[in-house]
Amino acid sequence: LGLKLAKKMLSVASYLAIFWVLALRTVESSAVDNASCVDSDCENLDLLQLDKDHRPKGGRRRPIPIVTYLDVFNATAAYNVESQKTDLLSCNCANGAMLCDRLEAAEAPRAAASGCQIGKGCCEDQDCGTYEQHWITTEGGANTPWWVYPAKKNVRKTSIAIPKVAPPPGGFPWLLYFGFKVYHNGQEARKPERRKRAEAKDQCDTDDVGTPKFLDSLVYAGYAVVVTSQWEWDTQFYVPRPEWYNCNSWQYSRGQGANGCWNDGKNPDVGYFKVLFDQIQDQFPQLNYNRFGIYGVSVGSQMVSRSINNFWKLKTKKKRTFPTIKSAIMNAGGSYRCYAYKGGAYGSQPPPANATGYLPCVDTSIGCCQHGFTEEAYQDGPREWKDHPAVLMAQSQFDCYADPGASLYYYNSMAQLTSAANAVVPVCRIAADSVLHGLSMSLVSPAVAFVKHTL
Repeated sequence: LGLKLAKKMLSVASYLAIFWVLALRTVESSAVDNASCVDSDCENLDLLQLDKDHRPKGGRRRPIPIVTYLDVFNATAAYNVESQKTDLLSCNCANGAMLCDRLEAAEAPRAAASGCQIGKGCCEDQDCGTYEQHWITTEGGANTPWWVYPAKKNVRKTSIAIPKVAPPPGGFPWLLYFGFKVYHNGQEARKPERRKRAEAKDQCDTDDVGTPKFLDSLVYAGYAVVVTSQWEWDTQFYVPRPEWYNCNSWQYSRGQGANGCWNDGKNPDVGYFKVLFDQIQDQFPQLNYNRFGIYGVSVGSQMVSRSINNFWKLKTKKKRTFPTIKSAIMNAGGSYRCYAYKGGAYGSQPPPANATGYLPCVDTSIGCCQHGFTEEAYQDGPREWKDHPAVLMAQSQFDCYADPGASLYYYNSMAQLTSAANAVVPVCRIAADSVLHGLSMSLVSPAVAFVKHTL
């Protein structure tokens, strides 16, 4: 009996020792000298460092009390805790005619008065007063390997909101929003319980009330809005294939059967878009196909970057070109190299040593985005910077479910690279004094103003 007890105690001691070593390695890897970051990132990175004592056990860190945020950042913006609305904290613009005073002075957008919400109410067409919302079924087909990505699962619903006014010459400009809804056999799938529990555990505010207001305001302003649906919840196939991440391993990610990898365009998202863009041209001629913008939140933000990198060379099922992106908004995220390492999407592991550019990081328990990178097609060719779409980065300064530095890294990189290439391409970054993972209400008016200016 004594021998068995001793063996159990030794086993427990061994596990504790292993846990302690791993914990030390994680802490050491996140405490990186800021001298290794891009110069323009460094000046703001210290302000984003988060108090590790506020990180809950087994999850991402809790938001620091608001008074601490204001003290650390020395912000002057007021924070309304009860309404969870914030004042616009900062704005930066570079390389173009777009000026921050135009964004900051934007009037509160007017929204269409209706009982509808864009992208919701599937799956019958709706008369929403000032606009009509149409629903179509888009069959994206199977992808490699077919047993992981079968055709029957890549049948999605797409909504198209069109103003009930005469279209302008050439047709309505339109914005595509990478939505979060999932439809299986025409029925909307609910948010997984594990995600609800994680958000509650992390005390993270993900109630994105700003996006519906933003989309509604655009339709009122005369834009059509197309809202896509996902192959599986919170999944977009944007991840590249760097040497430090194995995209060829068809391991089930989060139990959903998706590794999120671009896979040279052989993925369910591209199959879906190839059919969808044909449907847009064939069924909705009142839209100006190439007067086109894109908007994404969280994982959708990385999909915006991926689209900028690859849409220009893709063809639809009917061999048409993909629409030309004129304007792009990334909210609560950054380039398609964000979290492109094992464990990066959920902060379960720090970036590996050979994953260059991810450190320093605000908090490795959230996940890290890469410094000094936007899109490979523009940084390494063959695309020229003058052809890059205008970009607006929008993020809460203390985003609770994404790398708070994501928008900063992308903005700094694009501002420097376009300037060096003498390319007049508007790129702006707006931030809210908030912890919200989504579009804060204070960012809605500037975002609408940006679309009006660039699309």
